[in-house]
Amino acid sequence: MYFLEEYAQNISKKFLKQNLLLSFSVLGLCAFSILFIYSAGHKTPGLENNWIKQGVWFAIGGINALILMGIDYRKLGRFSLLIYFMGMMLLVLVLIVGMEINGAKSWLKVLPGVNLQPSELAKVCTIIPLAWYAAFEDVEFKKFSQLIPPAVLCIIPMALILKQPDMGSALVFAPIFITIIFLGGLKKRYFLIAIAALLTLGPLVYKYKFQKHQKNRVLNYVRPFANDSIYQAFKTFTVAGDPNFKDEKDVVVDDWNARQSELAVGSGGLYGKGLTQGTQNTLGFLPRRVAPTDFIFSVIAEESGFIGSTILLLGFCGLILGSFYIAASATDKFGMFLASSIGVMLTTHIFINIGMTIRVVPIIGIPLPFVSYGGSGVVLMMICIGILQSVYIHRNPER
Repeated sequence: MYFLEEYAQNISKKFLKQNLLLSFSVLGLCAFSILFIYSAGHKTPGLENNWIKQGVWFAIGGINALILMGIDYRKLGRFSLLIYFMGMMLLVLVLIVGMEINGAKSWLKVLPGVNLQPSELAKVCTIIPLAWYAAFEDVEFKKFSQLIPPAVLCIIPMALILKQPDMGSALVFAPIFITIIFLGGLKKRYFLIAIAALLTLGPLVYKYKFQKHQKNRVLNYVRPFANDSIYQAFKTFTVAGDPNFKDEKDVVVDDWNARQSELAVGSGGLYGKGLTQGTQNTLGFLPRRVAPTDFIFSVIAEESGFIGSTILLLGFCGLILGSFYIAASATDKFGMFLASSIGVMLTTHIFINIGMTIRVVPIIGIPLPFVSYGGSGVVLMMICIGILQSVYIHRNPER
């Protein structure tokens, strides 16, 4: 009891030292989430109470953030390998006993009606040991051998997540890894080698490792931007030698979600159609099961228009700027790596999710931070906010 009383006294003092830009940005994004998840599901049986569930997840995540805010982030580093091991065990467990939803075995049933997506938690479970390793004084990434440990730390969760399969979540680890080694002082020639390898191996990975539905998504993304000859050549390269495709006619031309999302965003105009007044979602043109999750930005853009979308983007700007400001103000390398990696992860989620709703990037199942419906994603993001605030609050440990 004495420990709890002491912690309560300490957290009240530390709470006053938090980064307000980050906190207010998160609160604003949470408000957007509740409003538009309600709007997206209020006429759909089974989804009408999602906004209440989202509020519960925000409360649970907020408690986690508050706890982490009061703990010196350096203590996380000391337990980084244990945290990583626990995250990887969850990824292994989901492959063995996980639930398959929409063709991906990505969920663990925790309680009746409560599912956990380990791939979301695996991101922060990987960031912590990556940042801890990069902060060692003798690690500068000027030797190729020093790149092996962080590469292994990222490859293991990526491989396990790809087995589900969930390419969207797996891809997020790449920019996190690049951030760590770039800030760690990687020599420019290694970057040039990596770019050359990517350009060489990328097409081969696409041809021989992408699954049929993933290739169809890429083809549907390329089709509107390429002329017929280029598209046909790319389609031939995609299909030839792949046993999943009998011939080029076996390509599934299904860009319905992408087109409906574009229509939703474009039809919002300046002021939008009003809360609960959107038609693409409520009439089912934009599938109701994905509207509150992957395509929540489409709902927001249609109902709040350019002005509402701009306010939302300003909230994301505050989130990103707050993250990188905390990284810049960190007084040790571990805090800098930790905050930078989280900032890059948030930026990647935002860019990919919003990008796919307006056809800037192919459709990939990845949530919009603090806005998309989903308990695992919300808890992950709140944990990250707690860690960021801890880095900011405890940047001067003597205080």
